[in-house]
Amino acid sequence: MEVAEESFPDRDPGEPPRLSVRCEDAGGEYPITQTSLVRVSAWTDDRDGAKALAQLAHAALLEHAGDADVIAVRQEAAVVAGFDPEVPEPNAAFSVLVTQRPR
Repeated sequence: MEVAEESFPDRDPGEPPRLSVRCEDAGGEYPITQTSLVRVSAWTDDRDGAKALAQLAHAALLEHAGDADVIAVRQEAAVVAGFDPEVPEPNAAFSVLVTQRPR
């Protein structure tokens, strides 16, 4: 499995919050389905704000009922506030598995 690098958003303190998304192939039953691990990170000026933004994005993804392209969205890891001293600003992240029909 190829691992994508996490990128930090180009954001200065005081600017609007941002989300970053990293996607990795997680298998599937090609050509019927493919599954991806999607990690979403929220970036803000404070940890509580980052966690609140990540929770909103998490809820929105888990509410996806499915459509012609996306079959299912399942929780992989719940929202967790970031504590890495090497990360430049407060953040929170979560992961979901997205199963879709390849085109």
